[in-house]
Amino acid sequence: MPAKLIGAHMPTGKGLWDAVRNGKEIGCTAVQVFTSSPQMWKAKEVTEEQVAKLSEALKATGIGKLIVSHDSYLINLASPADDLRERSRVAFGDELRRCEQLGVGCLVTHPGAHMGSGTDEGVRRVATALNKLFDEHPDQQVTVLLETTAGQ
Repeated sequence: MPAKLIGAHMPTGKGLWDAVRNGKEIGCTAVQVFTSSPQMWKAKEVTEEQVAKLSEALKATGIGKLIVSHDSYLINLASPADDLRERSRVAFGDELRRCEQLGVGCLVTHPGAHMGSGTDEGVRRVATALNKLFDEHPDQQVTVLLETTAGQ
């Protein structure tokens, strides 16, 4: 691992592999990407070709496991609404699987909003959802990173 990690959130319009190579070109030793549209619930399946191209780019650039994905902005694991929280949990599980398939080492998520039900309840719901996901995916190797927003 490089002594200093310097990264950027890179556009993936031409593919994750292109984002990694472009990140390296601007001096990144780590990159953050979206594995799918951050404004959609459902993502396309990962193909073997995508895995191979990304793996090749990660090796060629030396970035390796220093690639981070950010999940969908729609996900709200803290929601008091059971249907939204479950939809969020399923979408987050899908993102964990995509990251695992692609060899992405870390996944950033915003815990979500408690929607007026209180911080303690929101935190409890996030912890419950994450624990359930980790129980469902016991062998996954992706590190989940919780990102707060301004003022939290």
